[in-house]
Amino acid sequence: KDKIVRNIRLSTEMKKLGSEGFLIRSVIYQGKKATLIAANTDAGLLYGSYHLLRLIQTDTFSDQINVVEKPAY
Repeated sequence: KDKIVRNIRLSTEMKKLGSEGFLIRSVIYQGKKATLIAANTDAGLLYGSYHLLRLIQTDTFSDQINVVEKPAY
């Protein structure tokens, strides 16, 4: 797993996402605010990226975001 995901301690949540799931979360990493998109596969990252872009476009993005999705097609 990625070093950042390990440092933020998301491994348990990541296991629950499956192959297409993703999470988008506001985090503090190395003392700085950041928005993290994490997934187990490239498809999950793509879904998460599109979801974040949709939130930004519809002006519903928040710096306190916490989204967990498990799409299945």
